[in-house]
Amino acid sequence: MARSVFFFVVALVGCQRYDFEPVEPVTIITSESVFELAPVLKPNVMLTVDRSGSMNALIDARCQGPACATRMSELKSAVATFTTLADDRVRLGLTAFPRPPITETGAAASCLPANSVAVGLPASSLVDDAQASAANRTNAAQVNSAVQALVPGGGTPTGATLSFLGTQPSLASADFRNDFVLLLTDGLPNCNANNPNDFLVSANACRCQTGGGDCSATEVRRLGCLDADGTVEQVSTLARAGVKTIVVGFGADTSQGDARDVLERLAQAGGVPRACQQSSECGAGDTCSNGRCGRWSFQASNRAELEQVLTTVLSGITPAACVRELPDRPIAPGAVSLLVDGQPIARGPDTWRLISNDRQLELAPAFCEAHHGSTLKLRVAGSP
Repeated sequence: MARSVFFFVVALVGCQRYDFEPVEPVTIITSESVFELAPVLKPNVMLTVDRSGSMNALIDARCQGPACATRMSELKSAVATFTTLADDRVRLGLTAFPRPPITETGAAASCLPANSVAVGLPASSLVDDAQASAANRTNAAQVNSAVQALVPGGGTPTGATLSFLGTQPSLASADFRNDFVLLLTDGLPNCNANNPNDFLVSANACRCQTGGGDCSATEVRRLGCLDADGTVEQVSTLARAGVKTIVVGFGADTSQGDARDVLERLAQAGGVPRACQQSSECGAGDTCSNGRCGRWSFQASNRAELEQVLTTVLSGITPAACVRELPDRPIAPGAVSLLVDGQPIARGPDTWRLISNDRQLELAPAFCEAHHGSTLKLRVAGSP
């Protein structure tokens, strides 16, 4: 197997003038890190499922009888297909909300956000070998089993649930994987006790989201109000931590009015645009321009549509680029060079570049794949 060695060298030219501000002496240090370059790694995907009471709604309101399909029954069928497809392509975990009450009563019992994961992501690993693939398949099966056991009930504490996910070390861990939250929801977020809007102050600003549309009772005057801004902020917080959110609205009413607008805000804050080649891939009323759909959120009204959406999402979730942290910041970007088997490799779109304010090295995907398994040495002449 070829051995690849990276050297980071500083060339100090005696006649060159540098206008550094003379604050204090700068110590030049040389740091090294040695590792085996792993292949491009499978992404982490935390499936986050809304099990609120509205998931009991019928797919076809005209249907009568126990055999009629509901949003939850259709979601369960679609997730069964999705987990079969996903088991060797991504690393799945599961969170569902709201959590069932234990001793809580009243409105508070309906608004309990997730405070644990139903199925954790597989153990952190810097390789995707046969053992890791087996673990991925086991996780996918566990995710499916847990989804099949969900029972609808309660409100929609989406924002607080996303806030909880932001505390999970398995997401945004230093494992060189891309991290995603895949949010499946049939309604608008509420359940924020600190919502700045109050139904008794302004019903229009509140935009009540209770089943009956009445938030005049004291315990729901804020909890029942739409929590759009708060939930968007939680999605943005995840994005700043490196966790992107993909939003799928399920149910006919998520394609119109407030639901469509709010879910689109969440999707755009999540940072994952919908890729396309033609407008028909973007849904009714949307167009494809420069490889992107105008809307970033997805919408499905039944099992078949949801299966198609989840398949599309799966094909668009990308593995992490081949990125490595530099042990120190080089004192000058131009002082970095790369050698492979003793031969210098010029920077470029097909080889390598510095990113993140010169604190990381990113290899082009094909270049990374061609050299995975090799032993690499990172050497940086710079300052802490």
